[in-house]
Parts: sequence; C-alpha cells; structure tokens
Amino acid sequence: MATWINVKDMLENPKYQGRTIPGIAKELGVDRTVIEQIISEKSDEVVKFSTPADNGEDLFTTRDYYRVNASPVTKIINAIRGSNTAI
Repeated sequence: MATWINVKDMLENPKYQGRTIPGIAKELGVDRTVIEQIISEKSDEVVKFSTPADNGEDLFTTRDYYRVNASPVTKIINAIRGSNTAI
C-alpha cells in the first residue's frame, strides 16, 4: 500500500522536475487512483505544474521541493500570475 511518505519521496526525486500520477503509480506498483487519492488528501503540500508532461499528463511536485528547486525567474512569473501552480 502506498502512503504519503512514498508519494512524497517520488515527487521529490531529484531525477525529475515533476512527476505524473501514472509514473508514480507504476513505480510504486499501485493503481493510479491510490496516488490520486493521496495527492488529493495532501493538496496543500502539492504543486501542480501549469504545463503538462510531453504525453499530456499533469505534472506534480511538493511545495517544499518547488520552493527550493524552482528558478527565480519561474517564481517571479508565478508571483505575477498570482498562481499556486508551477510553470
């Protein structure tokens, strides 16, 4: 069974800027609905990118990971947009 800690580890994997729900589900060996539920329950700790992955799937990361790793330019653009999502 996947937990928030498992999902958080996937979202903060330094090999990726953002992760898709199917990618996390496949890596953890669970159904995507499990990951969707966990992300939904922790929505205050998760950032959804405004630009999807190349395959059209939404990309996610944690707010903490985004704060540390997003470029200053990205942060400025999001501040101007007034957005809670990453670009």
